[in-house]
Amino acid sequence: MPITIPSITERADYYDLDQAAVQGFMLPEVSAGALEQALIYNPEDLITRARLLGYYSIKKTRSTKIRRAINEARFNHIIWFIRNAPDCVFAGNTYLSASKTNDQDHYSKIVSAWSVAVKKNPQPQTRINFALFLSQHDKSRAITVLKKLLRDAPANPWPAAILRAIDPKFEPPTLQRQAVSTVTDTPLDDNETMTRLMNGASMPSESADLLRTVLAAQPRDLVARTELIGQLKARAERANLIGYDPAVVNELIDHLGWLVACAPRSKLWSEMHGQEYEALPVHELSQLRDAWLAQIENNPTDACIVAAATCFFWYANERALFRRYLEIARKLSKKDEGARHLLTYGLPYRRDGWKPREPKDVIGLLDAVAYTSPEPPKSSPPGPYTFKEWARDLKLDSAQLAGVYQWVPLSSNQTRDRLIPPTSRDCVNRAKILGCYMKEINLQQYGKAHIPVEQAWQVYERQLRWFIDHLPQSRLFSVCRYDMKSINSERPSLFAHIQQRLETELSQQSPDLDSLISFAILFSEFDKKETARINEKIKPLSRAWYDRVRLMIEETPQPIDVTRAIKTYNFVAGKRSTTLSRIAHKLDLNGQSLFGMDIPARTIWSNEFALAINPNDLVLRAEIMAAYDKLDQFKIYFGGHTPDVLDPLIRHNLWWIANLPDYYLYCAATDLSGDTPRRLPDLREQAILLKAVEMQLLAYPKNLKVHLALNHYFPLGCEKEALKYLRRMKKRHPKNRDLRSRVEHKISLMH
Repeated sequence: MPITIPSITERADYYDLDQAAVQGFMLPEVSAGALEQALIYNPEDLITRARLLGYYSIKKTRSTKIRRAINEARFNHIIWFIRNAPDCVFAGNTYLSASKTNDQDHYSKIVSAWSVAVKKNPQPQTRINFALFLSQHDKSRAITVLKKLLRDAPANPWPAAILRAIDPKFEPPTLQRQAVSTVTDTPLDDNETMTRLMNGASMPSESADLLRTVLAAQPRDLVARTELIGQLKARAERANLIGYDPAVVNELIDHLGWLVACAPRSKLWSEMHGQEYEALPVHELSQLRDAWLAQIENNPTDACIVAAATCFFWYANERALFRRYLEIARKLSKKDEGARHLLTYGLPYRRDGWKPREPKDVIGLLDAVAYTSPEPPKSSPPGPYTFKEWARDLKLDSAQLAGVYQWVPLSSNQTRDRLIPPTSRDCVNRAKILGCYMKEINLQQYGKAHIPVEQAWQVYERQLRWFIDHLPQSRLFSVCRYDMKSINSERPSLFAHIQQRLETELSQQSPDLDSLISFAILFSEFDKKETARINEKIKPLSRAWYDRVRLMIEETPQPIDVTRAIKTYNFVAGKRSTTLSRIAHKLDLNGQSLFGMDIPARTIWSNEFALAINPNDLVLRAEIMAAYDKLDQFKIYFGGHTPDVLDPLIRHNLWWIANLPDYYLYCAATDLSGDTPRRLPDLREQAILLKAVEMQLLAYPKNLKVHLALNHYFPLGCEKEALKYLRRMKKRHPKNRDLRSRVEHKISLMH
């Protein structure tokens, strides 16, 4: 069965491009130039393109020449979105706006481009984005477009919301919401609200569609509703004329209204006040007022309900109602811990009227530095965005663990399994189902399973076959390696299918490396000879993975020559750059690195290419290092990172140690420096890192900053070596408090 590759619009609506544009506010000039070069080789890197739009939107300069170059670069990105994804929500944001008075030429071209896009793709969102663009300088035309769209698509909430903002004469239609009967005795509760809200925030749109189907079948599934609320809340705010997405807000109001009616005592409210309401405009929140008043009328002495309603009145700017019920809530909460918790943490501040959020102030960054520009990397740019890459961006390992640890109850997964059609490519919920039923099968031996074993096996086999047939590159099905013995005995047809799929992969002239890795891990606990046979196919494709698989099957790899290995990384001891050191201490590199934690795999490649153009771009390097450090591809199977993450991470760490040994970056050497005990596969990388650190310490025997910074890189078990260098410096600086506390800390680790 062929799998459809997600379109640019699907990806644009999946990624949080608003947040990427905000991150662009912090880009130094050199990073922006390098990322522009990277886009030439990977034009569909949407996150990088959104960051550059954010960067250009706040870039200020007195130079007319530079200003023209910035306007031209920004214009090119705007035109790219209009031509390639005019119907994505991000295309209507203020980052794609233009000034008719200051930039008449570009404004006219953008209007022409939108007119062409509307003719080619007359989708409602395309016309909405066109109207949002026109609303700044041509309100009459925008109103004409919106009123025509309001007639063509009366159910679409966008036209009415925009007309409310730009046309004072417009009277918005009254929304007809489905009435929900007030039920106060439903025992709905949740102790992991924030976890599920965050799970929902990272969901793609197709998973949200499945959750809607789940709720249609089981409206009292509080877990599915909470995850959907998290997904909607993450996509509610928009940097457009009205500041929010009315379609998302209306649906979010519907779910919050259901919760008010059916779960007013839930612990959800202790987390959602200020979390969810903050994303909504005040005039939309007023629709929930009557629901809370009805609950208070039916339960005037219920402390939790009165406290939750009081918090709502605070955020909705219902001041009279808030003052009326605050004292009542305080009196009732004296004997109710849950109500006290709500009043304590639910009222951090009050919003005096709603308005779109302004961008946060940013610290000016040093960018007047000359950087070298070597030849770009020889590696070829990536091809079209594949389903494999999209699935990797979805972090299926985390979804599978959600099912294993029952963050999603069995009842929800049973509903999900029934509702997923055979052709669906919703791999997120498939991964949750696989993990959940994997645990059910393993619980059979302890007599703690919740469903019959045959039923669990049927669901487990169905989802496992899907991953083996359609997404072997994700490596997800290799989590079943401990179940291979049971699969062989209980499900011989499934075992035969796995072997047949493996033989098909091995017989190919150019086998896929990720698929081979999946099968190697899958057979590693069951058949080591089979694993070794697969590993021989891996050897010409990746020596690093070949060595790692040999460790998995308890074969001793060849001893490593650490000095020679360091030379292959072009590490030169004593190569410290005083200019880079001065720049590094002026930049907030540890804060900048946080932006790299959640970027997709393709964006890391683009950033690597940009870094090859400007290797001294410290901001970009810090972000890339954090990205690799947080890229949790298969960390749970090896007690650390996999080779495709470890190799570049070591390379960047060695560059950092060579060029900036006196500046400690938090994400540098993380998971290699010894915060937690490491397993055997990481020891070779630790040896390389340790050798580089010792070479630098010997190169700078008197520099206290170098010794204090590099001491963080010593792996666990090397406290004696770290202490040796610290004591040398202590003799030179006997009164230094930081040095004395560091020595005492190392001594405590040894004991």
